[in-house]
Amino acid sequence: MNKAFWLVIVVFGVFLPTTYAFAAPTHVTSGSFDITLPADNSAVDSTFDSGSTGSNRFMIIHVTYRNASAHVIPDNGVIYAGVTATPFGAEVISANAYSKTFYIIAPATGSNTLRVDPTTGVGVQAAAVSAYIYESVDQTTPFDGYVTNTGVDDTGELTVASAVGDTPIFLMGWRGGGATGGTPSNYTERVDNIFGTGANITLGGEGTGAASINFVGTVDGEFSNVGWVTMGMNLNNVSVGVARRGLFRAFNNFSLIRNGFLRIGR
Repeated sequence: MNKAFWLVIVVFGVFLPTTYAFAAPTHVTSGSFDITLPADNSAVDSTFDSGSTGSNRFMIIHVTYRNASAHVIPDNGVIYAGVTATPFGAEVISANAYSKTFYIIAPATGSNTLRVDPTTGVGVQAAAVSAYIYESVDQTTPFDGYVTNTGVDDTGELTVASAVGDTPIFLMGWRGGGATGGTPSNYTERVDNIFGTGANITLGGEGTGAASINFVGTVDGEFSNVGWVTMGMNLNNVSVGVARRGLFRAFNNFSLIRNGFLRIGR
């Protein structure tokens, strides 16, 4: 008589936890524009090409001007490709230097209209505008640690808290005369724009993430009694979960294994 019996096989496995990989936010493209805020407070349009590459994109727009004509850039005063940008914070003022910075999560790709729409002005005022696109930026919490600083001389500083794998941003605006350009320290300069003879200056770029980054921007030939403003933030990277499958050893002869049982006998 043929006999058979079944032996329960316990399959042991080693299961590894989910790990995470990330890429630090990186610069895609940037540009700057000289605009004139009109006496009738009408909007001013420029064209900015944000590029077509990169995922998890993030846009920064920086507006610097000398507020001799009482212009104000309202919180809804910057629009790109029909999307109203969000201000990082309130307008930053030092002497005659005024700056305000905005952002857009997942901005449109390609060439689109960048609009600055002021209010309350009573005259004509020159302004310098810069725009930056970064990729690999977390789309839920794209930045943290927004900070500002002000002073009256030719050197502006700012310390931004960051971390390895993130990307700290440095932006600076001046209002003065006689300047010939900016000198970066601790960051890769992407924009260095002077509108007129040092009338309005916007510059900026990014550093490498660490516990704390001290940025220094110096305007060459600048007068010592003019105002500067600096602002910055830390761009957070995108973490991507990488699931690790359980690794195990077991019998793989399916002629013998059925539903986790090993058949012994005929």
